[in-house]
Amino acid sequence: MASIGIRVSNRSVRNASIGTFLLIAFISGCEARSASISKTSPDGRYELITRIEQNRSSKHYLCVCFQVNDSAGKPVFQAETFASNRMRWKIGWDRDNRIWLCSSDIGTYYWEKAANQDIWTQASNSLATQGAKPVCPKELEL
Repeated sequence: MASIGIRVSNRSVRNASIGTFLLIAFISGCEARSASISKTSPDGRYELITRIEQNRSSKHYLCVCFQVNDSAGKPVFQAETFASNRMRWKIGWDRDNRIWLCSSDIGTYYWEKAANQDIWTQASNSLATQGAKPVCPKELEL
């Protein structure tokens, strides 16, 4: 009885293993996170709640959106951003009750409440006009 021998080199096995690892990493990296983060503001008056837009017809599809609720749970502000959920991002409050969004694809932005008003606005970036980019705060609560 004759046997058929198959010769496999260590190099072939190593290349196949690396290829398999890269394929798995690529596939898992393309899967969107369903990120729902809820954080209370430092002064305890507001709650920041994030979501990822799931409506395929929206121009913000798979992008980070957030809502701010007051202490009674009533929505007082919401924003739809172009920060892709498929990229690295973080969002949270700084010590001054500003909301910071730090995204690897669109950059760093923050929103703040106007003094003595219930109006939240994306802050004009005076740093950008001076040629500097805003830096995500180190104390950012995540």
